[in-house]
Amino acid sequence: MDLLPNLLFIGCFTMLCGVAPLLIATIIFLSSRKRGSLRDTLHIVPLIKVAQVQPGIEWVKVYGRINRMADSSDGGDAPPYALLRLRIEKWQGGDADQRPGWRPFLDQIKTTPFLLADETGQVWVNPQNVDKNLLGSSRQPDQAQLTSAVQQLKIDPSLFQHGQFRFFLWALAVDDPVTVMGSTQAHQGETWIMKAKGQPMVLTSLPPEQVLGEVASQSSKARLFTLLLVIPGGLTLVVSFLYLLFVVIDQLL
Repeated sequence: MDLLPNLLFIGCFTMLCGVAPLLIATIIFLSSRKRGSLRDTLHIVPLIKVAQVQPGIEWVKVYGRINRMADSSDGGDAPPYALLRLRIEKWQGGDADQRPGWRPFLDQIKTTPFLLADETGQVWVNPQNVDKNLLGSSRQPDQAQLTSAVQQLKIDPSLFQHGQFRFFLWALAVDDPVTVMGSTQAHQGETWIMKAKGQPMVLTSLPPEQVLGEVASQSSKARLFTLLLVIPGGLTLVVSFLYLLFVVIDQLL
């Protein structure tokens, strides 16, 4: 009987080891469903010209170029970017519990309303709360680009004084071609494309024909990760449950 507490502890600990990956798998599965829903929406919504954009449309997909940014709210010069994102990773040495590798350190994004234009006209876009997973390819900034991004995003440069870092930059400026997807609303006498409640907002450097493929790829990867976590997590959970059941029955007999 003295062994019972230790045996129960081992069984409960093993069960928790099985529950953890299942919880992570659940989160990834929900994310996969969202990407799948976005993929289905992108598939059925046609690409339209700017002149066809009207207020009150639940979901539009438009391709054009950034014409100009909205004026700054403080009366200063217009911001240089419609979207600026800087993701920073820091190298962490390994220890007993963790392998060495790059770890997320900081992720800052700033968006500015802008005029989207094609050969048929122009329309205002508010990219606030944009989907960060569909921005397009990042680039490795040079020192001048990094300094500018840090200033624009108001990041404290002293954060990078100690350690090894790597940087990923997304920047969309005037004349850059972009694909925009969102809902349309009337605001101050103008038609705007923006995020509506329950609807995604997409601003990406990817051309329209590549956006669908990117979303489909993300959805497939999420489903694969879910499967890779469910199988070992489920097996661990079943084995630990049977082990606990055996221990309890053995003690009772």
